[in-house]
Amino acid sequence: MIRTASYIADQEVVLRELLAVSVEPGDRAGAVRYLNRSLGWLKIPRNEDSLADRMMLFCEVLASDEGLLQAFSQAVSICLEDTDLFPMLTESGIVLSRSLGKELARRVKHKLVPPLRSDRDFRNIIDGLFPGREDFRWVGEIGEEGWGRLFSMLKFDQKTDVSLPRQQVRQALVVISVRVAQLGCESEIDGYLPEDSRGTGNPFLRQHQSLSGFDTEEVSGPSGRTAAVQSVRDALADCLRGMRHIRERMAERGASLSQTYILYQLDRLMGRLTLLLDVIDGDGRVDTRQMAAYFVRLVRHQNRRYSLREFLSQTTGYVAYQIAEQKGRKGDNYITQGRSDYLRMLSSAMLGGVIISFIAIFKNLLAMLKLAPFWQGMGYSVNYAFGFILIDQSGATLATKQPAFTANAVAGTLDFTRGRPEDRTDAVVGMLVRVSRSQFAYFLGNLLVVFPGTFLLAWVYEIINGHPIVSGAAARALMADQHPWKSLSLLYACNTGVFLFMSDIIAGYVQNKMRFGRIPERILRHPGLQGLWWRARLSRLAGFLDRHTGAIIGSISLAFFLGMAGLLGRFFGIPFDIRHVTIAAGNASIGFYGLDPVDFDPSFLWPVFIGVMGIGFLNFLVSFSLSFYVAMRSRGLHLHQMPAFLRVLGGYFLRRPLDFFRPPRDSGSLKRH
Repeated sequence: MIRTASYIADQEVVLRELLAVSVEPGDRAGAVRYLNRSLGWLKIPRNEDSLADRMMLFCEVLASDEGLLQAFSQAVSICLEDTDLFPMLTESGIVLSRSLGKELARRVKHKLVPPLRSDRDFRNIIDGLFPGREDFRWVGEIGEEGWGRLFSMLKFDQKTDVSLPRQQVRQALVVISVRVAQLGCESEIDGYLPEDSRGTGNPFLRQHQSLSGFDTEEVSGPSGRTAAVQSVRDALADCLRGMRHIRERMAERGASLSQTYILYQLDRLMGRLTLLLDVIDGDGRVDTRQMAAYFVRLVRHQNRRYSLREFLSQTTGYVAYQIAEQKGRKGDNYITQGRSDYLRMLSSAMLGGVIISFIAIFKNLLAMLKLAPFWQGMGYSVNYAFGFILIDQSGATLATKQPAFTANAVAGTLDFTRGRPEDRTDAVVGMLVRVSRSQFAYFLGNLLVVFPGTFLLAWVYEIINGHPIVSGAAARALMADQHPWKSLSLLYACNTGVFLFMSDIIAGYVQNKMRFGRIPERILRHPGLQGLWWRARLSRLAGFLDRHTGAIIGSISLAFFLGMAGLLGRFFGIPFDIRHVTIAAGNASIGFYGLDPVDFDPSFLWPVFIGVMGIGFLNFLVSFSLSFYVAMRSRGLHLHQMPAFLRVLGGYFLRRPLDFFRPPRDSGSLKRH
């Protein structure tokens, strides 16, 4: 909005009154109160102003009045006098625990009972200046440029009253350098660096060796000091290149939580090393933009230092990305591009429907056995596992397995078009239309076979055994379990969507671990197997495991989730179960076959059919939504633009609704009109 001259004048008067307050020398509490009130002026919400504009006015007022600048600088100087910066420099924003689990436990413990601090700890001052849990938001909104402008006016170097305790900075630099060297020599880092950078050539070890000989008081002359500083900076640059090399290769060899956690620690430590080196390099200058960036992160850390959600989001990002990518690369195979793809998907889904028909029959036969609940659940699980693995290995398709793959493909489209709003909208809308059409083909193919196929198998069973699988009240109950409002089938369908998502996460994690652990190569070089099998047979085994282990483990986990869910509900005495669309369709078909003619009621049959369709929709929606969210977060993307995409998608649906269900007649129909 327009900033009027009278508004600016009024704000300037208020600000000058706040800055004109004097602080007695040595009065740290008074200095904190003064700075809190002065900086608090920046965050006062104003519709007529922005935080960046207010920071600009703040700096303009200080620059125009030497007395106000002196008062502000004196307050900052009082806060820095006789203070202990060492804990802040070596701990704030830096993870110290050796493992992810220990750090999580530490945060939970300190969230319940905060640790004690020394009265001289500078972090107490930061907490006093920014006491609100959400203060990091307005501090971050001002940005590095705004805070950098303010810090440049304070002249944070070694020749002014506003100076940083030099000895503490140097001690912190040495401590952090040791930590970097130690983490850089871990096998998860050293073993994945370029070959010439491993062992004695490790750049993380070299940076500490360079720093240990660097002392600005002992290096003779400006040229010697400059060469020493440059040697350290060259080593740090090599460290950053090594970390970049590791991350770039994650796509081909996977990632681990341990390695990701160490890289996260190194990221923070390297940033702190660079900042502290800039402070004590002896050139009389400090990079205020870099210091401002550290200040923004420091405030955020102090406000969020015990946040488990933020910590997990930051530390597990690379692993989540690799898990998502294991499915995302496969996702394009499940998205139709034209009529031939559509027909191929339809036929593979129909083959999956044949297998599901047998699974549904065997599941109901197992239900006829009078087994203990646990063994009945085990029977269901093994039946599902055998069927799901057979579907995967035969090239058939189960409709509900595709949402996780396609969700990652959609997120990948967003990632690929990042920064180009028009291209992004067109690409994502086009992708969502193809995903909808592909998913419809899979559901259609499965159900076109499951309904009549299971009915036919039930008929064959009666011919062989002389009685139906279920009949009478049992048959009607089997159908009633799929009824949309006379049962909890739609709620149970949501449970199934969660299980589908979890099984896909497990599959992606296992496939990622196979790559990271180099399991195929280890099998080829296994001394015991080499003596038993030929090289060609070992190669086939290694290739099979590399391609299919994740899918097989994912199928088994889904089978046990589905098979044991009802047992869990009965064990705890709660309404907890699953409804999977293809199994529900098979059960409905078996129940329909067993109905007595007198029980044939169209008013009951139609809701059951609608219930099966609703189960399929919720299976897809919940699984897709959860997978899409994880894929977005793993790529550092956010959902704030999704409403705009959905509006464009809705407009496309109103113009060309059939494109969501069948392949278009022309290749350009996916473009936005």
